[in-house]
Amino acid sequence: MIELDFVEKQMDGTELWHIQEDGTVIGLLSVIFIPPDTIAVKNVEVRSGPRSIGVSGVRSLQAAIKEEYPTVTKIIGQRVSGVRTPRASELLVVEQTI
Repeated sequence: MIELDFVEKQMDGTELWHIQEDGTVIGLLSVIFIPPDTIAVKNVEVRSGPRSIGVSGVRSLQAAIKEEYPTVTKIIGQRVSGVRTPRASELLVVEQTI
């Protein structure tokens, strides 16, 4: 099960969270809360590399976000797969109502 541990809030409003699994830090999540009900995911970085947490891990991460931000009903962000920076044509804006 994935859990979040707050690290810091940056000057631009970005909140950084350690992503933990079984008490071990496995990555870093950066988000911006957009009141009253939206989280914009800026970045998810997992130490073991892209695609390493899988679909169930992403769902667990979504549940952890909901636990930390109970008023959130929408998560938005850009889906990027792979290890390289995508071209603009490859970006997919994702909006998930929870």
